[in-house]
Amino acid sequence: MLDMTHELKTQLKKMAITDKTRVDEMFLRYNKDRLGFIDIENLKDMCRKMQLPPDEDVLN
Repeated sequence: MLDMTHELKTQLKKMAITDKTRVDEMFLRYNKDRLGFIDIENLKDMCRKMQLPPDEDVLN
């Protein structure tokens, strides 16, 4: 899990998503149903788009 967290931080930095506003914008993009969380399918989609391996153990 730590590896995925590190990868996520690295990818967010590459995408210039380092401040709270940008993180909030990205969250809203994937929180499509506006329930306050990103469902598993949208999270997998986000991982693929960010070129992160979707680790099933972490995502579940």
